[in-house]
Amino acid sequence: NTPSVAENRTSNSETPDTVTPGSQQKSKEEEEEEWRFEGHRFIGERVVRCFDVPALGVIQKWLPASGEDPELFHVLHDDGDEEDLEMVEATEAMMIYRTHPAALAYEKKKAETAAAAAIESARKSAWEWRTHGHELIGQMVALGKAERTISEQTDG
Repeated sequence: NTPSVAENRTSNSETPDTVTPGSQQKSKEEEEEEWRFEGHRFIGERVVRCFDVPALGVIQKWLPASGEDPELFHVLHDDGDEEDLEMVEATEAMMIYRTHPAALAYEKKKAETAAAAAIESARKSAWEWRTHGHELIGQMVALGKAERTISEQTDG
């Protein structure tokens, strides 16, 4: 991956010879506090980046523009890799996701998993209904003559 603006921003601010006398260098913690996990419509959007192999991921947080530095979007890829994208790159990655075969396969598998979970939940609910909820569940009941007597009474 090529260094992004955020990586350059971080590496430049951490390089001692770029700090002018009297300026304050931001700590890594202060830099992290600027990232926001809400407040932008891109948060939670799925993306795909086309490298040697497609890299699927999700936009987790964003960094508002600061001075001449553009707004950035932090992506966590499904393989654990991370990168920061500018607005144009993030928009492009979201658009590619809508039609990319790897993204479509991911969405299909996600839908199949959700459907299987819904079916399992319905089965479990049905089983619970059959095994709970009535006063006779777990009680011994008499069959045979009492049953015949009831049906004989209804026939005649």
